[in-house]
Amino acid sequence: DEVLEEYPDVAIQVFNAFAASKQRYVKGLKGSSGLERSAVDTVPLAVMEVIDDPLPYGIEPNLETLESLIAHAVTQGIIPAAIPVEELFAASLLNVVA
Repeated sequence: DEVLEEYPDVAIQVFNAFAASKQRYVKGLKGSSGLERSAVDTVPLAVMEVIDDPLPYGIEPNLETLESLIAHAVTQGIIPAAIPVEELFAASLLNVVA
């Protein structure tokens, strides 16, 4: 929170850096970057046969998974009560998808 107060754009800058890296990786999976594929790429390649983006970034495309992880953390006693997903991320990231 202190870093975000001092540098309000840092969250979106980090998000954009990861998104650019992901786009490069997905481009490589599609075979258009010259990067070699590895065994780790098997699952994203299989996902790409069904949907275009095997690694959606952002809260909205991952909301169900995030809420499930929070619920499991409550069940396991890791946290005492559910935390709204919106409170876990910088406000600048709430509506960003990549």
